[in-house]
Amino acid sequence: MAGVARAQRDGTLATLEAATLSAVRAALPGLLTAVLAESTTSLRPRERGRTRACPGCGERCRVQSWRERAVTTVCGTIRVERPWYHCAPCRRGWSPADATWALAGRARISAGLADWLIDLGASTSFADAQRQLSKLTGLAVAAETIRQHTERRGADLEAADRAAAQRVEATREAAEAVERAPGTLVVETDGVMVRYRSGWHEVKLGLVGGQVDGALPA
Repeated sequence: MAGVARAQRDGTLATLEAATLSAVRAALPGLLTAVLAESTTSLRPRERGRTRACPGCGERCRVQSWRERAVTTVCGTIRVERPWYHCAPCRRGWSPADATWALAGRARISAGLADWLIDLGASTSFADAQRQLSKLTGLAVAAETIRQHTERRGADLEAADRAAAQRVEATREAAEAVERAPGTLVVETDGVMVRYRSGWHEVKLGLVGGQVDGALPA
């Protein structure tokens, strides 16, 4: 930060905050890499000669090599060398570090950043989401990548909703735990007109809640 102060002597607040933010962003990938190295047991030097059981068949295997993996995170793109094991009997390769980080085999985006992409992709166009992400975080992620993550999450949520609806229909039980309504149980229905591509249609609305002292809880 001292370098930023010297380079921006008597700068405006806008200039100084931009320069400070840029310096912090540049440092974040290195900081995260250092945290991973310190917190991940399989990356420590004493683990280099340790054998590990294959997740597939249980065969004890030694480290075959150390492989670099690049992942774009909320802190920027990091490159980490981690141990790679290969099981000859079942021809399976894996890294315990990937398992520790809950990082899928070919994932290039961290779970934290994926959540950001999905929030933006669900609230605006994918191209605008790309611009907003770059402006607010300095991260460069393609609009197509944002689309893929957003639509994949949407498909997962839709599948979960369908499964929950099927369980409710089969069991006649609530999909989730239902808290007992306080006071008097009140059920209200209404209808509103909504314009579809095919014209105006009535949509039914419903409200169920507990009425206490003449008022429904907020």
